[in-house]
Amino acid sequence: MEEISLEKEHSGKILCVDDDKMVLGVLERIVRLANYEPVCTKNGEEALKKFGSGEGYILVLTDINMPGKDGIKLAEEIRRVSNVPIVAVTAYGNESVMKRCAEAGIDGYLVKPFLFDTLIETINEYSLKNNSNTLSRMCNEGI
Repeated sequence: MEEISLEKEHSGKILCVDDDKMVLGVLERIVRLANYEPVCTKNGEEALKKFGSGEGYILVLTDINMPGKDGIKLAEEIRRVSNVPIVAVTAYGNESVMKRCAEAGIDGYLVKPFLFDTLIETINEYSLKNNSNTLSRMCNEGI
């Protein structure tokens, strides 16, 4: 197994969304350990408000099954205004859920329970993709 380094300098905010306080606390701690700034919410409505506040998130980690606005609806609404990477963190790893995630514009998924290293690798992979896409966009636009 590849060794995961937590010494890398990362920056940026990651929006973490889960209605389970324990899972949200784990996401928050791991995101912080990976040198990112976690912004945590317990449901899709709060997440959408925070996302729309102009904070400039580099990644969204969201549960799928939540009361009110679930992760699928949240992803669909975020996709209307942003290409920020979205990763589903869900207890449901079956094919129909994965298909719904893809149709909603979710870029990847992690099935709970997940390993610490797997979450760190996922965070790094998608945040680096987002940074790379931002740089490409800036170059193409002549910024």
